[in-house]
Amino acid sequence: MLCSSVIIKRSIGVDGFGLMTKLVLIPQILWVFCTVGVDLMNVYYAGKQKENLTKLVSNSVWLAIGFGLFSIAIVSGGYVSLHGAFPQIDKLLGSVPPELYFLMLLTVPPFLIGHFLDSIIYGMDKILVSNLKKISTNLAYLIFILILVTDPDAVIPVINRPFSIGLNLELEGITYAHIMMMVFMGVSSLILITYFVKWKINSFDWKFFLDGLKNIGGYAFGATAATFLFFKVSIIVITYYIAYTGTVSDKDLGLYATATQLIEKVLFVPGAIAFALLPKVTSKSKEDIKDLTAKSARHTLMLIVVIMGVLSIFIRPLFITFFGADFGDACYPFWALTPGIVFYAVGRIFGTNLLGSGKVFYAFYFSIFTLILNLVLNILWVPKWGVTGSAAATSTAYIIHTILFFWALNRESKIPIKELLVFKKEDWEVYSRGFKGIFNKGSDQNGR
Repeated sequence: MLCSSVIIKRSIGVDGFGLMTKLVLIPQILWVFCTVGVDLMNVYYAGKQKENLTKLVSNSVWLAIGFGLFSIAIVSGGYVSLHGAFPQIDKLLGSVPPELYFLMLLTVPPFLIGHFLDSIIYGMDKILVSNLKKISTNLAYLIFILILVTDPDAVIPVINRPFSIGLNLELEGITYAHIMMMVFMGVSSLILITYFVKWKINSFDWKFFLDGLKNIGGYAFGATAATFLFFKVSIIVITYYIAYTGTVSDKDLGLYATATQLIEKVLFVPGAIAFALLPKVTSKSKEDIKDLTAKSARHTLMLIVVIMGVLSIFIRPLFITFFGADFGDACYPFWALTPGIVFYAVGRIFGTNLLGSGKVFYAFYFSIFTLILNLVLNILWVPKWGVTGSAAATSTAYIIHTILFFWALNRESKIPIKELLVFKKEDWEVYSRGFKGIFNKGSDQNGR
């Protein structure tokens, strides 16, 4: 995804990237809200009730198609209605052609098919398969971006040579690339799940879906939707101020989106640890879960502090080198987000423990509270300090979010804070053995 990001930013510039952020915002919101908790239900039941895998697969396919088409109809009809009554709504679209927004809606059904089926594979503890699937999807997206978006005259960073390829379709090309990527994601997921589960297209079970929604999916969906909006509320507020006050610009949005996009890549680290932890939490004993959670939290904290510390030192020259001089000021929102990201990374582990233990209501209530807090702080701080103020607002909400999760984890599992955050000798030995193994392997190869 880094290669795709470099190509896009080099091809369309910082203002264009701000417009792209607006273009993909509505589909991203639909991707999350149309899950209605099905993905997390799938993870839970694929690990707990393997006898119901056929129902999970069939339900997932039909629900993805149904929710996807319904969302397209609602958004399209809503725009047509609002446009007639309130023509000023087009200010929110900026200079992005409306037809591109409608085309981008086509990504919703194939995304939901792929996402729902991938969650079943993940719940079956097929983590390697899940990771390979994600890598293949990202590679497909890179190819589509190279063909459709690349500006032949844009300079490749470091080697300072032009790309010399691509149709340079800008936002139109990005729209087509997203559609093609989601189709690839949905079709490949259908092929994979058929390999692991024998299912029938006509075995939809409405009662099974409703029971799952009541027991697991409802709270989990509320928490997921609130968490997603927590990430996107800053962009929504910035977009509003661009359209109606002019206190910030598309360039500012491009800078903020650049910083948050890198943050999302950094969060792959705690995300991968939480990804591996969740299936274990649903199947291990209470003592094993405590030990796994504590170890995961300590290693996450160690890794995120090192990563964010190094990036904070070199972030401005990195942005300039890879994306161009216009992106250098993205360092300011990045620095403002850094304290919150360190807290949030560890909080991901706390939340995974609670989710896997069936205590999803904590995530629901905490996410709602911090979402509102983040929205209020953004509204207050963006007019004063621009996108850096937005980043500071989000960072503050991250910190409070994690403190609440720690309180809940301590209440339910009684894991001391020292166990969660203070590195032990055995933890250092893990890294020591890893480095020794690398150096010994290198010595063996050189000695041959």
